[in-house]
Amino acid sequence: PAPDFSSSAPDGWRQSIEGPFTFFLPREVRRVGPKLFDSIAGKFDGEGLRIDYDYGYYVPDCADGDWARIGGRYVEIVRTAGANGVVRVTACFAAPSRGAKRLTIRAEADDMAAADDAMTAFGTIRFAR
Repeated sequence: PAPDFSSSAPDGWRQSIEGPFTFFLPREVRRVGPKLFDSIAGKFDGEGLRIDYDYGYYVPDCADGDWARIGGRYVEIVRTAGANGVVRVTACFAAPSRGAKRLTIRAEADDMAAADDAMTAFGTIRFAR
């Protein structure tokens, strides 16, 4: 069985309601504007952490990640190192049923502490029923 990475939000984090799902972010990470695609999308930035997501039918897939469970859904998580010490963390949630919308959420973190915050934020994702 896939490990469960579901988590509760640390004290002081704030909830972001994104329509079909919610998650918590550090208080310093703020919305910087939506991206416009054929899906629901959002973008956040602050304190060395940038997060963006796409939720829809045609969102990017992950490749060669580790499978886990978050909020009751299977998710593929990929961590990679980027230029200048940036850590990229991507979580691709499986669709709950064939042909359903799915979520891909990505973070770029300036250091390991910010990457850990990204994983904690991903662990707080909960989908509306």
